[in-house]
Amino acid sequence: MSDIITLKNEVNHWKSVAESFKNNFATLKEEYNDFQAESRELEAELEAQLDQTEKKNSDLMRHNQQLKMECNGLRTKLECLQNENRKQVTMLEEELNRLRVERDELHRYVRELEQVNDHLERAHREAAVSLEDYDRRLNEAIERNALLESELDEKDALRAHIQRLKEETRDLKQELDVKGRIEQTAYVKNSRMSESHISNGDVKRVSLRKPLERSTSTGEVNRCSATTSRLTAFTILTDLWRRAGVRERNQRSDCYTIYRCLSWLLSFLQLKLAI
Repeated sequence: MSDIITLKNEVNHWKSVAESFKNNFATLKEEYNDFQAESRELEAELEAQLDQTEKKNSDLMRHNQQLKMECNGLRTKLECLQNENRKQVTMLEEELNRLRVERDELHRYVRELEQVNDHLERAHREAAVSLEDYDRRLNEAIERNALLESELDEKDALRAHIQRLKEETRDLKQELDVKGRIEQTAYVKNSRMSESHISNGDVKRVSLRKPLERSTSTGEVNRCSATTSRLTAFTILTDLWRRAGVRERNQRSDCYTIYRCLSWLLSFLQLKLAI
């Protein structure tokens, strides 16, 4: 009996266990069904997301391909630009070197110009001083020239007066020559007459000699006075002519000085215009 009770108890126990497993199975089946339904929904959602993702991926791949193409094009452009930039940089470096050389040459040229300018300024100052000196000398020469012109007018008047004195001297000389020849002829005649009448006596010879001596002494006095007058006139003429020659030489020297001053002034003005 006890065995049967034990078996019954064991059967009941296993029935209760089976019932619990059945209940658990039912619960698990419901959970499985729910999970399967949720899995289907999730699968559908995942498939939809997968489709969207694949579509998006394909779009991204196309966009990536376009970007790659654009990148290749940009890379090519970049290489071209880099080549152009390198060429331009090379050209700019060459231009910079050339400009530096030109700058150095210009600096050297400016220094040379400054030196030349200093020389020219010094020459200008010296020329200004020389010009003032030449101006002063030119004014003095002009004043002397004016005086010499007045003296030249006086010289012309003196030359005319000298010419008249020369003519008068020539006339006086001719007149004295004529008088001398006449006196000599008279003296010869008196000498012949005295020789022809020498036999008439000493008184008559003495009487004839005295008028002859008187006339001879008178002729000698006249000749001495005429000679003195001629010498005085000739001395005056010589002195006047010498003074006129000295004034003429001074005038020529002043004219030459004025010509030199004007020539230098013209050269200085040409130099200033050239600068």
